[in-house]
Amino acid sequence: MDDSNDKERLKASRQRKILDRLVAELAGSDSRVYYLSTVEIAQRIETTLKTGAAGLTEAEKDLLSGLRARDIQILLSIHPT
Repeated sequence: MDDSNDKERLKASRQRKILDRLVAELAGSDSRVYYLSTVEIAQRIETTLKTGAAGLTEAEKDLLSGLRARDIQILLSIHPT
């Protein structure tokens, strides 16, 4: 296995854990989140990240920097094995 592939998988896994936490926080504050599409959830998370309202550490912010709604949607759609 290629080192760069391993690094990308690890990065995606870390991003996914943070995004899962953000989804749980959104769901905790709005029960309708459960019924939203992945696209809508991704857009909400992107907005939360842009406004700085996510309460993330600097390391988490760095890890998620540059992600757009489509990237978030894809990461949320990946089912870890």
